[in-house]
Formats: sequence, C-alpha cells, structure tokens
Amino acid sequence: ESHHYQIGGIMKKSSVIAVAALVLATSLFGAVSANAANKAGGTCAKKGAAATITSLPYTCSINPSKTTTKLTWVANACIKAYESLDSINGIITQYTAIQRNTQRTLDSYQKAAAKYQANIDKWTADVANYLKAHPDAQTNGTAQVKQQLAQIQAGIDKNTTRVKGLNESLPKLQTQIDDATKLIATYTTQQTTAKGLSVKACV
Repeated sequence: ESHHYQIGGIMKKSSVIAVAALVLATSLFGAVSANAANKAGGTCAKKGAAATITSLPYTCSINPSKTTTKLTWVANACIKAYESLDSINGIITQYTAIQRNTQRTLDSYQKAAAKYQANIDKWTADVANYLKAHPDAQTNGTAQVKQQLAQIQAGIDKNTTRVKGLNESLPKLQTQIDDATKLIATYTTQQTTAKGLSVKACV
C-alpha cells in the first residue's frame, strides 16, 4: 500500500511536469512563430506595436515611403526620416507663403505709391500751368480760386505723405522677402539631404 502510494505520487508529479513542459513548449513555439512572422515590410495587425527585426527596431505602421495604407513592419529609422522630411516640407511651405504674401504687399504698395505720385505730378502741373496764366491768382484771385488752389495743394500734400509712408515701408518688406528666400534655399538643401536619407532608411 505504501509502495502503491509512492508510485501514484510519482505518476502525479510526472503528469504535472509533463503539462508544464507542454505549456512552456507551446509558449516558446508561439514566440518563435511570432518572431518568425515579423519581417521587414511584412504585414502586422496592431498599429504602434514594436518588434526587433535583424537587430533593428521596427514599428507596426503605414509605410510613409509607400502608397499603400496597410499596416506593415516599418523601420523606426524610416519613420523618423520621413518625420524630419515632413517637418522640413512644412517649414518650406511656411516661408514660401511668407515670401509670396509679402511680395504681394510690396507690389500693392509700389502700385499705390505710383498712383499717388501720378496724382501729385498731375496736380502740380495743373497748378503750375494755371499760375503761369494767372500769376497773381494766389494774391489777387477770387475767394473761389484761392479755395480751389488751396484744396489742390492739400491734395498734393496728402498724397505726398502717402507716397513717403509707402516708400519707407518698401525696404523692410524687401528685407523680409530676401530673408524668406534665403531660408527657403537653406531648407531646400536640407530637404534634398532628408529625401536621400529617407530613401536609404526605407529600403
């Protein structure tokens, strides 16, 4: 009876060990299978999941270098390269907009200044021609003539002030355009470099 109990205990213990070994083997097999399934560019199910493939970190994501929208294992270096490229593209877009809008403002200021200057030139010529024909108009002319001459001169003075203000703004606007142009050139060079790095990183 004692001997039977011992055998039974051994058998029970052996069964437990066998079950544990089976569970462990299943777990290991599952892990190996999972790792074997993870390959660069291979499909994956959970966005943001991480894996190490050929000793490099990968993320389950949409590959930024492809047109497909399916989730695949993408090298972290590829993702970071495209994030950098996107950032540079955004900066170029921003400064291009600044350059374009500032140029439009400068053009409109120049156009307005030219218009006001044309008024000044015309009115000045009109007054000069009138005074040439009527030399004493400003001193001995009628009240109506004096009032008209004063109004024309006020218009000339007002337009002169406008032209001065606009022309004073032009150098500052041109500097902003030049600065934006230089920055666009700088970031365009960086963009070219970033594109090259992204191509290499996303092979």
